[in-house]
This record gives sequence, C-alpha cells and structure tokens, in this order.
Amino acid sequence: MDTLLYCCCGMDVHKDSIEACILKGPGNDPEPIRREFRTFRQDLLTLREWLVANDCACIAMESTGVYWRSVFQALEAEPSFEQLYIVNARHMRNLPGQKDDEADAEWIATLFRHGLLRNSFVPERRIRTLREVSRLKRALVSEHTSYVNRLEKFLQTRGFKLSSVVSNILGVSARSLLDTLAQKGQLTLQDAPIDGAGSGTDYAA
Repeated sequence: MDTLLYCCCGMDVHKDSIEACILKGPGNDPEPIRREFRTFRQDLLTLREWLVANDCACIAMESTGVYWRSVFQALEAEPSFEQLYIVNARHMRNLPGQKDDEADAEWIATLFRHGLLRNSFVPERRIRTLREVSRLKRALVSEHTSYVNRLEKFLQTRGFKLSSVVSNILGVSARSLLDTLAQKGQLTLQDAPIDGAGSGTDYAA
C-alpha cells in the first residue's frame, strides 16, 4: 500500500496520559519514535516541542471523550503543523487490522500514514468557546427551571398554595414567605410582606 506521509504521529489520548508514536521514513518500514506524556499544561507544551524537534507536522488522535480537547488546543497554536486530525474511534474500528492497548498510537500513525483516516470537523477556537458558553447557559437555565418546578410540586403536595398568591415563587415576596414558613411551619395573612423590597406587589391576598 502506498504511503502518503513521510513523517506523521499517532496519539492515543487518555485522561492522565498520552501515548505518542512518530513514524518517520519512506516506504513500508518507517522508524517508530515512541514517547509517553502526561496531560498537564506543561506536559502538552513539551509534547508540542517534541513534535517540532522531530519535524513532524502531521498529527492524528482519537476523539476520546473530552480528553482530546486540551491536547488539540495546545497543538493548534503551533503554525508549523500542517495536519491535525481528530479521528472518530468508531471509524477506526471499521478498518481492517489489529489494535491493542500497547500499539494504539502506532496503529493510528500507520493508518494516518496511508491516508486511511477521516478527519472530524472541529470548529475554530472562538466558535468552540461560544458553543461551550451557550451550552452551559442553557444547562443552567434548564436546571433552574427544574428546581423551581420541584419546589412548586413540593409545596403543592403539602397543601401550601404559594403559586396561587404570588406570581413568582422565587421572587422577593415569595422568598420572605418561604422563610417565614420554614421558621413557623405555617403562614397567615399577617405574614404577607408589606414594606421594603417585598412590598406585596406580587402577593395576592
């Protein structure tokens, strides 16, 4: 099988370690250069320097969970890298050949060297950051709504019709009533807030 890359690197990325293997040389008998790295920030910079020192500009790694993201972010900052592939593990499993834990990185490099890997789409860094922030906001809003509904259900099942007398059960007036309820175990009309921030604007007697 023809080789398309003279020098390339395959990486097997784990939570705490990275197995890297550079295959360098012509033909079907390249020289393997193996090394293991940790996944802390300084180790990722060392990994980048190691790749540059070996004139390796083509890198491929599995998209394992979220562990590949910090590695990708450290490597994409190097302008000399020509190809930076993120490969779906499912795609690799469908390719012929044997793969074991000790030879994962070399196997990835071998497939990459022969042009058998398909790169996954990775948006530019700014877009990735915006996506993460928007997803976090959506998750927080969803959790907030879930807890409000849970509180409403808790009160309703115990006979406290708080949502029948306030427009927002987490508003200032409602919080004052909940504090009173927690202290006294019951509510009366005299407990309705009538001054300050809780002026009763969202309270219906």
